[in-house]
Amino acid sequence: MNHSAEPGIVIIGLGPAGLMALEGARDHNGDVPVTIVSGEPHYAYFRPRLSHLLGSEILPEQIAVKPRVWYEERGANVLLGRTARAIDIEHRAVVLDDGASLPAQAVVMACGSSPFIPPLPGRDREGVFSLRTAADARAITEACRRARTVCVVGAGPLGLEAAWALAKLDLKVHLLEHGSRLLAKMLDEPASQMLADIVARAGIELHLSASSESVTPHGVRLAGGREVPGEVVLFSTGVRPNPELARLAGISVNRGVVVDAHMRTSEPWIFAAGDVAEFAGAPGGIWPVAMGQGKVAGANAATAGALTEYTAVPPSYTLMVMGTRIFTIGEAQAEEGAGLTTIVSEDAARGIRRKLVLRGSRLVGGLLFGDLAKSDKIRDGVERGIELPVAELGTASDYSQVMEMLVRALTASA
Repeated sequence: MNHSAEPGIVIIGLGPAGLMALEGARDHNGDVPVTIVSGEPHYAYFRPRLSHLLGSEILPEQIAVKPRVWYEERGANVLLGRTARAIDIEHRAVVLDDGASLPAQAVVMACGSSPFIPPLPGRDREGVFSLRTAADARAITEACRRARTVCVVGAGPLGLEAAWALAKLDLKVHLLEHGSRLLAKMLDEPASQMLADIVARAGIELHLSASSESVTPHGVRLAGGREVPGEVVLFSTGVRPNPELARLAGISVNRGVVVDAHMRTSEPWIFAAGDVAEFAGAPGGIWPVAMGQGKVAGANAATAGALTEYTAVPPSYTLMVMGTRIFTIGEAQAEEGAGLTTIVSEDAARGIRRKLVLRGSRLVGGLLFGDLAKSDKIRDGVERGIELPVAELGTASDYSQVMEMLVRALTASA
């Protein structure tokens, strides 16, 4: 039985890419039927804030990206708690878990990714979790009520936030980081150390250069034989795309679903965006990319003829980590040398670090730790490849002066 007799746009998934696919579609076509299929029973929420649900009475609705009425105003038929079982290429339809069929003039695959748990011995024991959904947060909270120690494996943004939330539950929390410092792909070394100091003040025991070898009945054993205690073990070790629907339909898949600049897959009426998509050889993986790709995919799914193109921008992150706001973009972790110049301002007493990175006179990176003032200007400057006046750079002596130059350059180029 069909849910709708009229073919429309079917969006599979309701993370940031699916959300923005609806937005992009409605920007170009207010009449085409749009159906969203989401495996979760909740409207889209901020997945980076899942840690807020740990040990709290906060509901998923309180971290929702948009209220229910937003979807209603855009005429979207949202099927919550439902999954797409297949894409029927021959009949141009999406088959649901109950066998129902949604006729489609276009499909946007925004089916995201799944947590990656390393294939370690013992990982199947009771008390081992990953955190990807609101249901995961509830299960972890329940397990922690019966525990005294927690081992968080992986110190990316979500792992850090989870450790922070669990430490507030009067648990002894151990945090394992495979690398030699925290957030090495986002922060420079001084900012990593500032973050490590915050971790220590929270009473969390940080283990750097920690290579997990197995999960034991009482924790995690590291290479070399040392065991880190953890009645509850939480893996926060990255994600992998969910390309199974595309693969079953015969659509081109590499690490993710391969897309062009229009977010089209190898089947021209099917688009993909966000974590599940692979554009220019790289998977999505971060919120701003998913939003940008989703909007392009939705626009093109709703448009006949001229197509909108997605243009990749330097990776940027705006985070709240352990009570500290962090913004980073481009080559923020770079050090002085090899053609790069860094301009730094630091107030250690207030836990603030600001940094701009220039290649020649062009802004290529920025870092704000503890104070996000003018992060929008830095993002604009890096994304637009703003060149600062060479003569003025030679006389600029501090961060504030260079920021003033950036603001003037952005205004002049607007």
